[in-house]
Parts: sequence; structure tokens; C-alpha cells
Amino acid sequence: MVVRNRTPAQTKWANASFIAANLNDFNTGWAFVQGSCGGANFTRGLASPKKVCGGLTIKTSFSGASFTVGNWTMTVHGNYVYGRISGPQHRLDLAFKARGDAPTRSLPHGIIGQVRVERQGERDETLARGARTPARRAERSAQRKPALRVAPPPPPPLF
Repeated sequence: MVVRNRTPAQTKWANASFIAANLNDFNTGWAFVQGSCGGANFTRGLASPKKVCGGLTIKTSFSGASFTVGNWTMTVHGNYVYGRISGPQHRLDLAFKARGDAPTRSLPHGIIGQVRVERQGERDETLARGARTPARRAERSAQRKPALRVAPPPPPPLF
């Protein structure tokens, strides 16, 4: 979900959700993005035009959507859950992209920042004692050095 509120003179409330359950067997659909803009509901999916509401821009593709707010773009792609036994048939893959001065003002934190620390094998002793709440994880992540909160680049493909 992406929510954007502009300055008081340009106030237009925008709310958008990517609904993985609305993807079909071909991993696409006609209404996988739903939301509201200034109180008016909308849906977007395959072959939908770009939606602009205040500072939020939504573009959809075959099985994905990009949400742009300011210098940040979040891309969401629906994909199959391979090896599924039960539960949801589709998963959502997220990618965040920063432009301009956004990376220097807002370093990744929370769950996104936690990824690198756990991949490097650092152990959070409070989690080992049973304090496994999302709020506690976010708090511990925020206390770490900013350099530890930056996720490493993906490994090169093996051919």
C-alpha cells in the first residue's frame, strides 16, 4: 500500500493497494491495483492508463505496477508461489529505487535494513530470548550503524 498526503494547499488523499489474490493463472489481471484518489475509487491492471493523484503516480504492466512518490519508486511484481502446498497462489516481489537526494536523506531501515544484518550472520540476542515482535526488530535495526542497514547488491547470475 502506498499513501501520499500533499501540502495543505494541494491536499488530495491517495491510497493504493496491489492485491495478489486478483492475479489469474497467467499471473496478470484487469484489477490487481485498487485504491482511491480524493475519495474516488479506481482499479488498475493490464493495459490500464497511468494514474496520477497528487504526488502519487501509478503505472501498471503485465503483472506488476510501479508507485512513484517524490524521489522514490516502489515496483511490485506478482509471481507464482512455486512448490506451493496450501495458502496464497501468488507472491509479491518488491523493489525500491531512489533518485536525487533521497538515498542520503532516508537510509533503509526496519525490515529492509534488517536483511543485510541477518545475511551477515550477526545475532540479535534479544530475539533469541523470545522478544520477536516487529516493533522490537525495527527498534534494533534503527540502533545499528547506517552502513549495516544498506542491503548488498545481488550476486551476479551464474551461467
